[in-house]
Amino acid sequence: MQRRVIISLLIILIVGVVLGTGYFIILRLRASAPSATTTPSPQSGALQSAGSGSTSAQQLALTDPTGDPDSDGLTNAQEALWNTDPMNPDTDHDGYTDGEEVKAGHNPTIPAPNDKLPPGFVPGQNLQPLTPAASQPVAVDQFFQNNLDLTLGTKNYTAEYKSQYPEEKRTPDTLKAYVSSQPIVTQLPTPADKSIQALSEDSPLALKDYIDVAGNLSIFSKQSVLADAFQQVFSGQEPTLIKGLAASTRAYQQTIIQLKVPPAAINLQKLLLGYSQLVAATYDQIATYPSDQARSVLAMRQLETNDKKYMPIIIQEVNRLKALATQQTGE
Repeated sequence: MQRRVIISLLIILIVGVVLGTGYFIILRLRASAPSATTTPSPQSGALQSAGSGSTSAQQLALTDPTGDPDSDGLTNAQEALWNTDPMNPDTDHDGYTDGEEVKAGHNPTIPAPNDKLPPGFVPGQNLQPLTPAASQPVAVDQFFQNNLDLTLGTKNYTAEYKSQYPEEKRTPDTLKAYVSSQPIVTQLPTPADKSIQALSEDSPLALKDYIDVAGNLSIFSKQSVLADAFQQVFSGQEPTLIKGLAASTRAYQQTIIQLKVPPAAINLQKLLLGYSQLVAATYDQIATYPSDQARSVLAMRQLETNDKKYMPIIIQEVNRLKALATQQTGE
């Protein structure tokens, strides 16, 4: 009976996780996946129109400047300044609230991932970016750590949760609080030196050859497969799909290890090697649902956190290298 109660509570929580975390990740993957049609892209950093609405930000800024009707962390006065929709917490529909984006230095009117604002950007003053946000390589050394344990430890999180909360206090809220209090891995494992075969100099051909393989991020953008994998795991079936995704991610890592890496692409190579290793290990932990449901939910939180942290940076680096190769060839 006790087992049924805890599983029922976990399923309730997992439904929220799948509808929340899973949906967020699918949105991110859709944003990073190539579209079948092309539309004109806004200038990076430029604040776009929030669109028409029944109540304008300017009107609310005058009548209720400190209010926050959409609970996105921006007051009505700030919504008017950023040209966001005061009645929509996510003006650009990219999965982040307007307040989260402003706090993180992202443009709340341009969908992720290419919405990073340049240093010193002031809304209402710098309607265009001060410098191209993606023109310089990202400093990646800050993201790595040696000797990382990617397994989330050896303990059984479900058993520990049950030991901390008597049966009458086991609710979705207490389980969520427990999972949220557990540490997750947000750094990348440092790649081995031998995994980067660096060339002596850059060339358009070398950059193109590298990007054609390493820059194919479809392994991280299989939204339908990932959604099916989540459903399979949390419905109690054998988690074959999520295990397959882990194996495919490791195969991608082995493929890029064989590449000759131009100097301009070293940072991207490091990111891809570390991120693919972390993602594969996280998939492994999600697959533990049959034996440790709380661990699986914790791994979902880890997947969401790192997707949000690293994918925009990876995509930015890919786009920077593509632009550099084009610039060198003069095409």
